[in-house]
Amino acid sequence: MAVQRMRSLEAEMKCPGCDAEVVERHLGLQVVRAEQGEERLQATYACPACGLSSAIEPSRDKLKSWWLLTKGAMLQAEGRFQEALSCFDFLLSHDPRSAMAWYNKGCALAKMQRFSEAVGNYDQALVIDPQDTEAWHNKGHALRRLGRLAEALGCFDSALLISPKRETTHVSKGNLLLAMGQSREARGCFDQALGINSRNSDAWLGKGCALAQSRRLGEAIECFEKALAVSPRDVDSWNFKGKALEAAGRPLEAMECFDRALVIDPENLLARERKERLLARLSRA
Repeated sequence: MAVQRMRSLEAEMKCPGCDAEVVERHLGLQVVRAEQGEERLQATYACPACGLSSAIEPSRDKLKSWWLLTKGAMLQAEGRFQEALSCFDFLLSHDPRSAMAWYNKGCALAKMQRFSEAVGNYDQALVIDPQDTEAWHNKGHALRRLGRLAEALGCFDSALLISPKRETTHVSKGNLLLAMGQSREARGCFDQALGINSRNSDAWLGKGCALAQSRRLGEAIECFEKALAVSPRDVDSWNFKGKALEAAGRPLEAMECFDRALVIDPENLLARERKERLLARLSRA
């Protein structure tokens, strides 16, 4: 992508390539080195509409805000959630219109299992930037953890209205529909994800679970095998394949799957319990 210079952010910004409004979630920071050797922070904007990447010159206050966002995100990635919250809270005390600060604070709270508070922060982000797909997506996950399934489904739908090609949201929606017992509708979501990326192992796993829920075991086993062809160390795929094989009357093959899961994760309780139950059943036969 071509990199162009943009004017200061003192006034409302427009992308020089397509005149789209500059949105905070598409801003980033990078360290650049001058000819004299000193380093400084440079802000960049990647326009989602035309693909133009632009270097911009923010005010000192804006640069400090974006640095706090970056620092908070780094702390969050390291699992230092309380310190990350402090960064976001400090930023919001000076710039309460920072959608990304509200969003990132919501993510940190969700990691801390504080899902109700996380939803409130995602809502604040969406008031400022209602087109933030990530905020809709993550709000859906937080609502699901709170047992508010219909609201969660609405959030995933909102995310897909904005970004219909977002395969992870199709998978999340499919998994939610599966949990609600709507296997046919869930299959449609997984097929949508696979139409975007045929190597999405989570979509193959979800589709296999949906087919198994409908007692279409042969097709389900094929889906689990496709998931494992992409992610051969995925314990869930081995467990669900084993469960489907056992239900299909193929206990020895099922045992192999549980053994494979335990090689990857020796502490996996589901694989251990299913293997022990299957061994007990075979011993009585």
